Amino acid sequence: MKAKKIYTSILQILLISCLTFLLPGKAFSQCQTIMAHVTSTAPAADPVDSVIKICKGDGVTFNGNATFSTGGTGATYSWHFNDGVILNGLSVSRAFPNEGVYVVDFVVTDNQGCVNKNCDSRRIIHVSTTPHFNLTTFPDTVCINKLSYIHGVVTPVEGVYNCAPPIADTTYLPDGSGVSYTTSITVSCFTPCDTVRTAADVESICIDMEHSYIGDLDAKIICPNGQQNNLFHTNGAPGAASQYLGVPVDFGPANGPEDNQYCSGSNYCFRMDATWGPFISMLSNTTPVSCTSTFGNTTTGSSMIAGNYQPEQSYNSLIGCPLNGNWTIQITDHLGSDNGHIFSWGIEFNQSLGSYSFLPTYPVTHWAANADIVATSNGGSDITIKPTTPGIHCYTYQVMDAFNCSYDTTICLYVIDPGNPGKDSSANLCLDQETVNAFDYLAGNPTPGGTWTGTGVTPNGDFNPAAVGVGYYPLEYKLTKWQCDTTAIVTFHVVNSVNIDFSYDLGLGCVVDTVHFNNLSDTGKYWWTFGDGTFPADTTMNPTHIYQDQNFYTVKLIVKNELGCIDSALKVIDITHPINAAFTQSADTICLGEGAPVVFTDASTGAITDWNWNFGEGTPSTAQNPSYIFTQAGNHTIRLIVSDAIPCYDTAYKQVQVDAVPYFSISQDKHMICAGDALNFESDYYAATIRNIAWNFGDGTQWNQLGATTHRYENSGIYWITADADFGACGISHDTDSVIVTALPLVNLGPDSVLCLDGTALTVADLNNASDPGMQWQWSTGATTPSIQIVHPGIYSLTATKNDCATTETIEVNKDCYTDIPNVFTPNGDGVNDYFYPKQLLSKGVVGFSMTIFNRWGQKVFESTTANGRGWDGNFNNKMQPVGVYIYQMSVIMKNGRSEEYTGNVTLMR
Repeated sequence: MKAKKIYTSILQILLISCLTFLLPGKAFSQCQTIMAHVTSTAPAADPVDSVIKICKGDGVTFNGNATFSTGGTGATYSWHFNDGVILNGLSVSRAFPNEGVYVVDFVVTDNQGCVNKNCDSRRIIHVSTTPHFNLTTFPDTVCINKLSYIHGVVTPVEGVYNCAPPIADTTYLPDGSGVSYTTSITVSCFTPCDTVRTAADVESICIDMEHSYIGDLDAKIICPNGQQNNLFHTNGAPGAASQYLGVPVDFGPANGPEDNQYCSGSNYCFRMDATWGPFISMLSNTTPVSCTSTFGNTTTGSSMIAGNYQPEQSYNSLIGCPLNGNWTIQITDHLGSDNGHIFSWGIEFNQSLGSYSFLPTYPVTHWAANADIVATSNGGSDITIKPTTPGIHCYTYQVMDAFNCSYDTTICLYVIDPGNPGKDSSANLCLDQETVNAFDYLAGNPTPGGTWTGTGVTPNGDFNPAAVGVGYYPLEYKLTKWQCDTTAIVTFHVVNSVNIDFSYDLGLGCVVDTVHFNNLSDTGKYWWTFGDGTFPADTTMNPTHIYQDQNFYTVKLIVKNELGCIDSALKVIDITHPINAAFTQSADTICLGEGAPVVFTDASTGAITDWNWNFGEGTPSTAQNPSYIFTQAGNHTIRLIVSDAIPCYDTAYKQVQVDAVPYFSISQDKHMICAGDALNFESDYYAATIRNIAWNFGDGTQWNQLGATTHRYENSGIYWITADADFGACGISHDTDSVIVTALPLVNLGPDSVLCLDGTALTVADLNNASDPGMQWQWSTGATTPSIQIVHPGIYSLTATKNDCATTETIEVNKDCYTDIPNVFTPNGDGVNDYFYPKQLLSKGVVGFSMTIFNRWGQKVFESTTANGRGWDGNFNNKMQPVGVYIYQMSVIMKNGRSEEYTGNVTLMR
């Protein structure tokens, strides 16, 4: 059991002991009996241990009363707390901001200064202490989707009530002879009713000291009521003369400067349960020590070993000692020439004596709800977590002590995500399949960049089924970051190839052909393609397919068996069964009058069973190779229909031309024409059998043309026309006619000429034909003579006719000796109409000229006498004249001597 230490520091006296106070004027008065009672507290004390238990910061209300043997008039009531707080009144309240142990004594004092003596007026308050969570174990970094463990540990912090802390001062033990030295501890934290009941109530008395000679020392403990106990008595003990306590300095005069020095003390505890006996019996229990003083002298010797020794006298001698009061260590030095020091000493009482300390318990421990927690154990203190997202994840550990006070701590971990490996999957591979990459078979949405392990797989995931053989191959894909990894498994089942085959039955038809397929392959899924471009593939097991055209077709069957292996088979199907009608004939063209038969020979291919002939006339035939005599002229279509056993049909056609005995003639619309005129021809013939008409027009021109035709002769003369009609097997028919072509007259009026106004008349005549009496003339003027007189410019025509053939000629007579005057000009420099008269295009035959121009105020702005000049440019004295109307005067002399005068207006524009 843990003992209670009592030290020499003095606490505030919490309980006023049974004392008799001698007050002025009241000397030797007798105190009445006062009984102080704590009637209640809020909150109430625990019914088991009578302790008030609260959380830090809570308040408590204390209620009390008192009884007096004589009377309580003028009494005062006070509550004394061990933290120095004193509250007055029968009822008081206060808060306790600090955790730990509080002790309050209810003190009643009457008007004579007497106080209560009863020991039940004390109350203990335990304020919950904040626990330590520092022993909670957890990793600082974990992996996503991995199990990690957090061990929640709450360590209680004891609420300690120290009744007497150790003394800090040193007690000097000078050299003496029979002199005793004392050092005391004042104990005041117990009640007046607390006493030493058994020797076990005093657990230990410890002294930290040094002394240079144990052989003349005695030590005893004296309790507050004077009872004594010998701790050790070594004065004069044999073997004690040479033993030290601690590490002293043993040089120089007694109590001199060097003798008073020391090196260190040793702690000697006196316990009833010690293994070592009393000092007197343990004088050989020593250890060598050495100490050098500041004077340079070194003390060497043997010192009692520090530790637990039995007291020389049993602690039974202390039974009945009150706990409160002065406890005194008395050291007696019986001889001179030695000294020492007590550095500190203390007394430990059994914890059951006035012990108010407490150690919290935590009946409730748990972790705050968190989606990462997948399991709890150890009463809720331990959790298993499995974070599913990366980053910082925090968890709060919560506890509640027996006082119903809650505490928590939060720990945070860093969750590392090495990536998504995808999901486990499996696939079947064929033994002869090409190398695959296992990454392509992972389910989910895997992150690339990981490493593959397993039989037959390369680190980058390549797997060759043929290299490993038939079997099951689990392959692991791992993504790693820091110490975290995530994995997924792809299991490949490598199997043998697919058994695949099929047969078919033909159902031939005339329009379409039907094929029935019989699948002889492994059970599984099927895809048929029939080679004719139909889409999509047929997925039935035994399909039937219709072909629209006869041909050779490659049929492909793909099979995926139940293990997932895929293979294919190809077969070529011949569904050609043509029936082609064809025949030859002994003649393509015959003449009706000959009466010879045409022989028809069947040249059809296929399994022909029937023939049907039609000759375009007469009676059909069902013979394979018939002969036929035609009775009607014309083009006959021969039709052969053949059929097979299905039956399918085909037809062939040819032509036989039957020519009749011909008739043929030609006619023309004129027999005399002028050169260049059109001559029109007509032909009459038996159209049913004619092939062609070959025309020869006698002038070197020939062509082939049926029916009407037209021809022009460019030269005069007599021409014979020949036409040959081809009637095929019946020969050629001929016809002939002629035409006279007369030449056109040649008219010459001479070159175009000019004519001055009022000048001499111009004679124009047909220079080639004027003397031909057979010629007729017709002028555009109405004259019918070979020549005419022209006095006005213009275009004149003459038509000369001979033998109904006419030629027309024209002559143009232009004007001469004239002038044209514009009414507007634009001298803006654009090269068009920049000058006002004269110009060559505005006059002809002018030999003399003068021109004067005036503005509207009559001022002369231009003058010229040059017929070949440019004219006025719109400037006067090198200055542009304004836009407006100007007046001109002109005199003109023509080459025929005629003169003209002009006056008028011209507008200048820009």
